Amino acid sequence: MKKVLLAALVVVLGLLFSGGLFMSEFMSADSDSNANNARTGTIVSMEEDSVLMIKGAEPGEAKAESSKKLLKKYENGIKFDADDVENSAALKPGMHVKVWFQAVDTSMPAYGEAVRLQIL
Repeated sequence: MKKVLLAALVVVLGLLFSGGLFMSEFMSADSDSNANNARTGTIVSMEEDSVLMIKGAEPGEAKAESSKKLLKKYENGIKFDADDVENSAALKPGMHVKVWFQAVDTSMPAYGEAVRLQIL
């Protein structure tokens, strides 16, 4: 009986310890995720509250080409809601920006939850 209780205690302590390590890694990753999840690109379109940014697109292309052609050419666009960032009222197609994201999905184009934006 003592062996069973000791084994159960070891399992419980192991689960608690590994969970604590996981949570500390998760929390530290979350705290600096803004620093590690920044992307730069050119704004190529703004539709209602949605902004499309494509890495590699030139400001002139953003004004002359359709967003569909640019997505096909560069294949690395990301959309985000303009309401997610403070200075979105100043944004215009052709601007080069750096955007920090809380989370980004892998759709095409990707969709990200923006937390900060810097006009470059």
